[in-house]
Amino acid sequence: MTRRDLETQGRTRLCDFVRENQARILAEWEQEARAQTCPQCHSQPGLLEHVSELLALVSNAVEAAHPGEHPAWEEMPETHALERLELGYELEEVARANALLRECILRLYEAHTERVGVEALTVLREVRRFNQTFDEAVSLTMCGYARMREQQVRRESERMLERLRLQESRTARLQEVTAALSRALTADAVAQVVVEKAVRALEATGGSMGLLSEDGQHFEMRAATGYSREMLHGWERFPADSPMMFREAVRTGGLVLHETKESFLADYPQWAEDPAVKSHNAFATLPLLVEGRTLGALGLTFRERRSFSKEERDFMLVLAGQCAQALERGRLYDAEQQARAESQLALARLNLLMDTAPVGLGFWDKEMRYVRLNERLAEMNGVSVAAHLGRSVREVLPELADTIESFFREILRTGRALVDLEVKGETPAAPGIQRYWLVSYYPTRDVDGTLLGLAGVVLEITDRKRAEEELRRAAEFRERLLGIVSHDLRNPLNAILLSSNALIRSEGIPEPQMKSVRRIITSAERMARMIADLLDFTRGRLGGGIPVAPRPVNLRLLCRQVLEELEAGNPGRLLRMEAQGNLQGEWDPDRLSQVLGNLGGNALAYSFEDASVDVVLHDEGEAVLIEVHNQGRPIPEELLPRIFEPFRRATEDSAGQHASGLGLGLYISRQIVQSHGGTLDVRSSKEEGTTFIVRLPRQPR
Repeated sequence: MTRRDLETQGRTRLCDFVRENQARILAEWEQEARAQTCPQCHSQPGLLEHVSELLALVSNAVEAAHPGEHPAWEEMPETHALERLELGYELEEVARANALLRECILRLYEAHTERVGVEALTVLREVRRFNQTFDEAVSLTMCGYARMREQQVRRESERMLERLRLQESRTARLQEVTAALSRALTADAVAQVVVEKAVRALEATGGSMGLLSEDGQHFEMRAATGYSREMLHGWERFPADSPMMFREAVRTGGLVLHETKESFLADYPQWAEDPAVKSHNAFATLPLLVEGRTLGALGLTFRERRSFSKEERDFMLVLAGQCAQALERGRLYDAEQQARAESQLALARLNLLMDTAPVGLGFWDKEMRYVRLNERLAEMNGVSVAAHLGRSVREVLPELADTIESFFREILRTGRALVDLEVKGETPAAPGIQRYWLVSYYPTRDVDGTLLGLAGVVLEITDRKRAEEELRRAAEFRERLLGIVSHDLRNPLNAILLSSNALIRSEGIPEPQMKSVRRIITSAERMARMIADLLDFTRGRLGGGIPVAPRPVNLRLLCRQVLEELEAGNPGRLLRMEAQGNLQGEWDPDRLSQVLGNLGGNALAYSFEDASVDVVLHDEGEAVLIEVHNQGRPIPEELLPRIFEPFRRATEDSAGQHASGLGLGLYISRQIVQSHGGTLDVRSSKEEGTTFIVRLPRQPR
């Protein structure tokens, strides 16, 4: 064989052609592969490098086939398969890409052999060797791909199964938490369940829950587990702005996690010596949120360092949300139970009141229908309790409906109560009998202030009214009797006085008999004054007041005259008068003399023997003021409000002597002053003594 034949044969070997034209083959393969298979795969430099190495390996294998040797593939086909697998190729795409590579090589080689003139038998042998070698490489590639694909699917399945197991475990733990929370009713019970189940569900070693106080200024520790008493000491209640993970979770509304103790101490160095921190190496705090409101936070600690995966973080948020909902439910349950207890207590008290009250009690809606009433009111109305319910006032008490409905309409219109109203009429309990009630009606409202209806208190006063009427008639009869008696006594008393005065002027009566006549005159005059007081009392009670006949009077002169008369009748006693300003006015001088005499006489009777009686007259412009003062024992405080009532004395014996008279002087004096349009008052104390104050307008009213 000549040298030329060897060169020609060398140029026609397919293995040499592939080596010499590798770049061209790769370019055409890449261009066609981009158009026919996955375009993004051929932009990967690593893949092209592996195809290039595959071509070199195939070329060496074909060359080894010339002398009959078996090619050594090493790991290239499997590497090529792994590259395709990592790029996401499917098996069909790998096969199509390999077929395309074969087609590109053979097409280019065919064109080469035609150009150089190689005989067909030689080409056929080269192609046969190439196809055998390439098929073996492709087979190895496909087997490697299938094996790797199987391994990938197995690993993915294992990972999926592990995720499913974790998910099932978390779901089971969440269901366990849900079941436990469904059995807890109160907020405290829910808090304890939340902490215990959260620690178990998240495989923590300790947990605690702090809820915000109503004002949001403090955390209140509601439950804890996994910590010693020493660790929990001082944490029952602490400020909400304390530097700790609770504050941060509440502030941000998100998870606060520290996977290492070093991370925790970087943010909270002040807790380096805390027992709970020293014994743990990972920390998590979960915010407890309900409808945008932050209830508090749940804190968890872990003995070892902890890497919190995304799935675990999501699980924490779901768990925190479920726990927060349960806490809110517990809070609402506690509030409902408290409201129910308060309502039951209020209802029990109302029932007790309704059952035992000696008065009638009733409730009506805004349509004036009976809603509730007690037996006492039903007895007053003469209709059973059941027969009232749902019926209107007019249906139950037609005789009283106009009066009661007018009261109800007024309350519903104004929203204001009507108190102590007197109602009279007949009811079915006693037809034909006039009865009397004292009623008070009130608006009833709900907690928001909305008007619901009315409530009423009814007190029957029929017996009291009858007793009052009997007393009034008895008093009127007594007063008329006193008037008649006192009027009829005046005539024989005047005859006694006239006869006694005539005797005392007669001559020849022995002195012993003369003393008797004088005693008769004194007693008769005293009797005359008592009769005059009784007549004045009768006029004041039955005649519309004591009549007065005002005319111009100088009060200074009138008062001095009365004091002189009192001094004459009380030798040794000192009466002083002080007068200031204009004391002229229009008054009844006789009646004013009677007032001054009564007040002055009382002052002398109820003062000490060595004490003076002071009368002071003041000019007050449109009126004058009279003050009668004495220094003696004070009028008892409990007697002051009734001192001006008839037959009432200031005291039985304040100066060591018994006062005479009927006890009508102060009553008659006030009646006379009031007839002038004035006032009569008193003040009395141990320190200042007793002062009666008369205020008189200058002109009659």
